[in-house]
Amino acid sequence: SKQINSKDSEEEGRWLDFQASFLKKHLLIWGPSCSEAVESAPNADFYKGAGMLLRGFLEIEKELFQNRGPENIESLGEARKRYGNKTDWKGPLFEPVPPAKGNS
Repeated sequence: SKQINSKDSEEEGRWLDFQASFLKKHLLIWGPSCSEAVESAPNADFYKGAGMLLRGFLEIEKELFQNRGPENIESLGEARKRYGNKTDWKGPLFEPVPPAKGNS
């Protein structure tokens, strides 16, 4: 990682601040909503675990970086307003998986 390869603690701190900023300005805004949608999708049994992993990862990262980067994390609603409230994306859509041949 960039932090490990840093020349000094100041450079390491800059990379950690950059990572915290990315988390708080992007992933921590839409990631929890995405993981919730995947976990609750009725036909996404295979992906529910991935949604749970994402949720857990984001909770850990939020705690680890609480004292770095921007102080506040914007809500998903606030971000949508800021980006013009575009509603083109419908979220993850999952179609029922057809039964395997011979397993009717």
